[in-house]
Amino acid sequence: MGKLLVFLLFLGAAFGVYQFTVEYKARQKAARNVWPEKLAGILQHHVLARTAADKAHQAESALLQLVYMADQIESDGFAVADNLKRAAVLAGASSSESSVIAAAVIENLDRARQLGAFEDPANLLKMERGDCPLALAPGWEKEKLVLGYKISPLLSAELAAVVPNMVIMPEAVRDMQSLATPPEASQLASQWLGARVINPETADAIRQRALQEASNR
Repeated sequence: MGKLLVFLLFLGAAFGVYQFTVEYKARQKAARNVWPEKLAGILQHHVLARTAADKAHQAESALLQLVYMADQIESDGFAVADNLKRAAVLAGASSSESSVIAAAVIENLDRARQLGAFEDPANLLKMERGDCPLALAPGWEKEKLVLGYKISPLLSAELAAVVPNMVIMPEAVRDMQSLATPPEASQLASQWLGARVINPETADAIRQRALQEASNR
């Protein structure tokens, strides 16, 4: 019985040391995480709290840098979505807006990977600077990847800097985009307005354009 008690005490002490070590390493890792501050420096131009003039600041470069950083965050072993949300809040976004922004950056990260943007080290240097990388995916080899939009910013200047409206795409695809709203435009307007990503005026403009186009079909 005495030996069992000693063993249990030893086991408890070992577990306590293990827990302390794990928590200490987690705190150390968190302290080394500078990504939210870096991301916030870019996102500050792309949250609803900023002025319309400020929101149009270098949208293409911003998206490419955000996608590059998201990839590096994952490589560093941090949670991408969590860091993006924290950064958006630091930049002035609401909690609901931060979630939508994070999801949009991750969506573009996946798109860039599918297009082979991360397969060439030279592309990493380009995206880090905010320059356009080249696609390497079959069928898109050497095609420049640029910024396109789900809904044309010509409908509302605000849409030029709304991160969930930004889409990385091959330049040839971007050049074929028209001013027509996509079938899901009204749904996007409601979603973005609910998350406070856009203003009511922009949401109304999107809905009115979608209704007009539907009636003309």
